[in-house]
Amino acid sequence: ISVYRMETVAAQPASSTQQLVESVCRNFTHWAAHSAHAPVPGEVLPGGYNHHVQLIEAKAQRWVVRIDRRTRDSVQREQEVALQMQAAACKLAPTIAFSDPRRGITVMEWIPGQPDAAGGCAALVRLLQKIHALTPPDKALRSSDVLRDYLATVDPGSPLGVLIRGENPQIAKAMNDIDEAVNINPVLCHNDLLRANRIQGPQHLYALDWEYAALGDPLFDLAVCASEMQTDTVDKFLELYLQRKASTAESQRFAAQRLIYACIEACWFSVHRSHSEEARQAFENLAHALDQGFAQ
Repeated sequence: ISVYRMETVAAQPASSTQQLVESVCRNFTHWAAHSAHAPVPGEVLPGGYNHHVQLIEAKAQRWVVRIDRRTRDSVQREQEVALQMQAAACKLAPTIAFSDPRRGITVMEWIPGQPDAAGGCAALVRLLQKIHALTPPDKALRSSDVLRDYLATVDPGSPLGVLIRGENPQIAKAMNDIDEAVNINPVLCHNDLLRANRIQGPQHLYALDWEYAALGDPLFDLAVCASEMQTDTVDKFLELYLQRKASTAESQRFAAQRLIYACIEACWFSVHRSHSEEARQAFENLAHALDQGFAQ
């Protein structure tokens, strides 16, 4: 069963979003009873396409409130909260102070730090290994199924549609390789651990946005991270994670997952931000991946 599906984005009016943030602040005694002062809305933070993210502050205390902009059922949101709470207990994610899955509201601790701009392999590998050691949920993700969902949305006459159709044998082979892969040893995967979803805290990296976390192939998690790495770093990254040289089967599976992620990313931007610079870059990344012959 895949939980990593395309979801309808129903953008809330600004007034509605702000009303939710103000409601959280007014009702602080339900989630921050130790605070002597009611928090007030602060700086709006980068939250990506799916979320409104904002600081709320009370004297010397800070939290982050996140409002989900999408139409998702509360069960999915409850699973996300449960997985983040498990990760937070191991100091891998911010602690959740309050959650309202029905309305898509989450309040969590503010981590003083910066986005993981350096993207160092060793620290990232340690974070991945710790995440993959957590207890996974029953629901699973298979990247090939996710890609099939996205491919169905692509206009065949668009540049992306033409590219995908022209290079379909490579993409089909990558999906087939994942469909038929054995000895995967599925683990809890974050599935969206890009630099924007990693923050360098005072002592170590934290993972943000656990909405796509599910049982899955650890090499897909690595493929997501590798999408932002230089080519000469990728093989080192895989070996550092495995703590040994990758087998032929592992290298081929990793290559297939990298191509699948490049396709997913290009499709996502084509659907949600078709005229953005990010969409252009994702298209070029996919074209380059196909030129390189990933999954061959």
